[in-house]
Amino acid sequence: MSIICKSSSFNEDMVVLSSFEGDELISLSRCGITDFDGEYYVHRKCSSLWVFEYVCRGTGYLKVDGREYAPGAGDVYIVRIGSNHEYGSKASDPWRKIWFNCSGILLDSLIKQYRLDGIDYIPDCPEMEQVFLECLQEMRNNPDSAHYHSTLVMHKLIYNISQCVHGKRNGYDDVAKLLHKRIDQEAVSGKNLSEIISDFKLSESQLIRKFKDSYGCTPYAYLLECRLNIAKSMLLNTAIKISEISGRTGFSNPYYFSALFKKKFGVSPSFYRSKK
Repeated sequence: MSIICKSSSFNEDMVVLSSFEGDELISLSRCGITDFDGEYYVHRKCSSLWVFEYVCRGTGYLKVDGREYAPGAGDVYIVRIGSNHEYGSKASDPWRKIWFNCSGILLDSLIKQYRLDGIDYIPDCPEMEQVFLECLQEMRNNPDSAHYHSTLVMHKLIYNISQCVHGKRNGYDDVAKLLHKRIDQEAVSGKNLSEIISDFKLSESQLIRKFKDSYGCTPYAYLLECRLNIAKSMLLNTAIKISEISGRTGFSNPYYFSALFKKKFGVSPSFYRSKK
């Protein structure tokens, strides 16, 4: 059984479940949507809850076990059970957010199975607003079977968050492959990564996440790898000066180029050329 109520402290609509709802597998204690009208702050030590929140608008901060983030509109964050954390929004730009507070060993298992272990903050996923709203509405519409629906709702939330993190949505492979091909083409153009991805319709953070999930490294790391491999080939097959090779492969500073080359291949460019 659950009830719908308003908080006297905030402009907040909540669904509060009976203390008899839930079990060791999953217990959704409350969920809701809140419009803050000033400074907002939460601080927990060794939290007894899992907290899943979507930021509809506003700016704020999140600190979890020493890690710091700045959640804003379109972002999701997960605060895990047992963590030491604090989060809040700015009085000048307060949050509106949708949230779910819960516990249970089923959540621990779902988080692990959907590869969300160690992930606190998922930026730039505005499509999750509709998912959070649908889950909240399901809890509002089913007060007499709250525990049953809370199990479905939390599974739905975790599944969709995983989709955002691991890029299994439609078009993911095409976008990652297109960016990979673009980097191959532009490796010696002298363009930086922002210029290379400027005409992609996704945000930089989304592109980085998709690329990394597909290829195991960031687009920037792959761009550096391409440029260093091209430089390696030029050192081996041409007599062009090292400083010129540095410039041709997109490195404006030859000392920076030499340091990166040595870090990747274990020897300096000049030593590699002399030995090969």
